[in-house]
Amino acid sequence: MSAQSEIQLVFKDSTEPVTLRDVDLIKKIPVLKRALETGNPNWETEGVQPVPSIKIPFPKAAGDFLFQHLRSYIPENDGFEPVVEKDYKAAGKLSLEQLKQIVELASFMESIDFMNCINFVIARKLELLPMEQVAAFMGVQLEELEKEFDEDSTWIYPANN
Repeated sequence: MSAQSEIQLVFKDSTEPVTLRDVDLIKKIPVLKRALETGNPNWETEGVQPVPSIKIPFPKAAGDFLFQHLRSYIPENDGFEPVVEKDYKAAGKLSLEQLKQIVELASFMESIDFMNCINFVIARKLELLPMEQVAAFMGVQLEELEKEFDEDSTWIYPANN
């Protein structure tokens, strides 16, 4: 690995850039990998000339979490059913708002597997909440359920939309 294989990121709440030099980590983040490939398609072995800093419109804490856990968070698949408290312990300790920022950053970085892991944690947290809080988190208005079944006549009527 060349010392020139690095990329600098500036998060929205920090003026100090974060420098990534870990080739394996960069390869797991498609957006950053493409940014380096622009300078040199063989960046992994030959390095690249310094590229301009990339502005990341997310908090640095979300980026730190992503960089720290990207390799260890494996999504659900055949034979592996994750448990938040065991497999995603650090994410399980975060608030829904913190997780929302992390999943949005993962989407921005196109780190789909990591995004799915964080979405799993969010889903587990949401299933414990009342509907009003889930609707508020999702940014939607909770509508009152309409009566679609008239028990007296045993007919099913379509909802009036």
